[in-house]
Amino acid sequence: MAGFDVWNPIMNFVTILLLTFSLFLVITGAFTAYFGSGKSRKIGVGLLVGGLIVGVLWGWYTGPWSGLSSSRSV
Repeated sequence: MAGFDVWNPIMNFVTILLLTFSLFLVITGAFTAYFGSGKSRKIGVGLLVGGLIVGVLWGWYTGPWSGLSSSRSV
């Protein structure tokens, strides 16, 4: 699959699902890391990092350069 197809309903669903999951992980991780103590603080950092990784991977997969190839035909 080259690039991101805007009109594909399954990809729209997956995009919304991943972005919501990533945002939820970042928010809960930030609160848990800030207000937690001991082991829960470590879990919060893990949630925060996990949310950032999911968000970055989504951006990499669907970003503006995802459909470009190194060899262009003129």
